[in-house]
Amino acid sequence: MSFWSRIKATAARWFARAPRAGHYVEGAAFAWRGWLATNPTVWPRRRYLLYVPAGASRFRPMPLVVLLHGCRQTPEEIARATRIAALADRLGSYVLLPRQKDAANPYRCWNWFDGATASGRGEAAIVAAMMRKAMRWRRADEARTAAIGLSAGAALAAILGVRHGDSVRAVVSVAGIACGAAASPLTALTVMKRGPETDVAAVGREAHEGADAGARSVPLLAIHGRSDDVVAPRNAAALVRQFLARNGVDVPKGSESTLPDPDHARRESPIRGHGFALRNGSAATRLRRASSRSTTSATRGAEAMRRCPSTTPPAPTPPRWPVRSSTSSGRARGRSMAGSASWRLAMSVHGMNHFTILTDDVDRTIAFYREHLGLEPGARPDLGFPGAWLYAGGAAILHVVGGRMREELRPGVIDHMAFSARGLDTRLAQLDAAGIRYACRQQIGSGTWQLFFFDPNGARVELDFDASERSS
Repeated sequence: MSFWSRIKATAARWFARAPRAGHYVEGAAFAWRGWLATNPTVWPRRRYLLYVPAGASRFRPMPLVVLLHGCRQTPEEIARATRIAALADRLGSYVLLPRQKDAANPYRCWNWFDGATASGRGEAAIVAAMMRKAMRWRRADEARTAAIGLSAGAALAAILGVRHGDSVRAVVSVAGIACGAAASPLTALTVMKRGPETDVAAVGREAHEGADAGARSVPLLAIHGRSDDVVAPRNAAALVRQFLARNGVDVPKGSESTLPDPDHARRESPIRGHGFALRNGSAATRLRRASSRSTTSATRGAEAMRRCPSTTPPAPTPPRWPVRSSTSSGRARGRSMAGSASWRLAMSVHGMNHFTILTDDVDRTIAFYREHLGLEPGARPDLGFPGAWLYAGGAAILHVVGGRMREELRPGVIDHMAFSARGLDTRLAQLDAAGIRYACRQQIGSGTWQLFFFDPNGARVELDFDASERSS
């Protein structure tokens, strides 16, 4: 060891101090643009906690995470529930925990439905002021700032990502709502239950067009449970649509829950807990971006569902069959038609395999079809989600898929499902005893007796009886 090395080692032993443990710092921030449109008498100032991780240095840039609590919560409660301090120590990140006050909202919800807040002012401006003040004498890594929120906090995090992309470079939403989803505070509860009442994708496009070059892309991770009965899961899809538009992606037209096909999708079934689906749209942004191809993208639209969202893996993209231009050659057209006919003969449908019923109560659905149709549950592979297969004549003709929310159980383009049956009088007596309303009629021409009624999930069932049977 050289002489100077010995001197430095000795000095380090004399003057070195153990790294300071992680600790909280209290503070408050004010913003002139923080006045609420719905409650203009509330002073635009909020308090906050800042967690400084173990070994933090004022001279070393470190990431900043903004963790926004939900309704009826406090910063201390969400910090304990998430164990964010331990994570911050491990990652070396500051954590800012804003505190809502009762005067601004009696339930301590962040006012995401306030017009000023949704436009980037209001409480969004106050949180942005907190970020600046908390880091005034510290160095934050501006490229690694993220807003994470739960419920109402997630809605405010979404607003920060849309309106303050220069300060917030990524958003994690847990049961959140899109920026500007409510047209007024009076409709906030309706939006929570039914989804946005405004074009939130248009809000994202507007924010993208007005953003600076360095803030035109804000990644999003959207997590939402299918069993959430407070904030409807369709809000998660609307939020993903908004951030895709916020990052310059052309989202498909349609309802606010219509999403482009993900680039990567997978399902996982952990040993403990519920299965979930992960859909990643990172590459989609690069492929569909409206700006120049040299612009890089970091959009990540993901939805993690508490239960497996469908009965089968995502449907593959339909094949793009080659399309030939028309020619004057009749032989070419003849070969094309012959090839099409041979393809139809090689792959033909020869019968109906099964129907699928979605339900929020598997046991009740099984009992209904056992009692009124005589179907029996049988063998079913482990598909990673609740359900049952009901058999008739050795074939599983009815698949029951559980774990769905009541609001998802609405009819689609298929009107009803029909089964051949025997014993019309007995069936009518069973329905009468169970108090189930039905309609019974005889078909003109064939004389077939048709019995219609609804199952517990709202699906219409038809039982067809031979014309020789007579109702009492």
